[in-house]
Amino acid sequence: RVCLFMMSLFTLSKRAASSIVNGTIEKSLIVNAEATQRTLIWMHGLGDTPHGFADIFSHIAPASMRIVLLQAPTQPVTINGGMRMPSWYDIKDFTRTNEDSSGIIESAMGINKAIDMEIDRMKSNIDNGDHEQCKDPAFASTNVFVGGFSQGGAMAVYC
Repeated sequence: RVCLFMMSLFTLSKRAASSIVNGTIEKSLIVNAEATQRTLIWMHGLGDTPHGFADIFSHIAPASMRIVLLQAPTQPVTINGGMRMPSWYDIKDFTRTNEDSSGIIESAMGINKAIDMEIDRMKSNIDNGDHEQCKDPAFASTNVFVGGFSQGGAMAVYC
């Protein structure tokens, strides 16, 4: 039983790992890297990494959708006693009166860079086949989606 269980785990991890590659943005991961017509850019929550969502997306994402899992910078988070962890911005307290505006803006700049890179990548891979809508220059920018979980979701709304 143990051997069969280990083989099942190996097979599952092998299947998931085969569709996940390192991205060009530092510490990012890409699921379905070969997909060319739609992209979801996803940001994880406070203290997490792209690896926290890679396995999930490798199983639920349609093969036609490229998933770019971005990595937040590691920095001290005041609300957690100054512990260094992946965070899109510092959380200083539970009020909205003391937000880390500069951290939010800095992370947004990196996320927007990732969005621009995906739009450029899609434009360079436009399908020259029978799909007329793919020839429209606006096609790429209307097929890049942004989302996230928790703090990453807040960044997705901000961007």
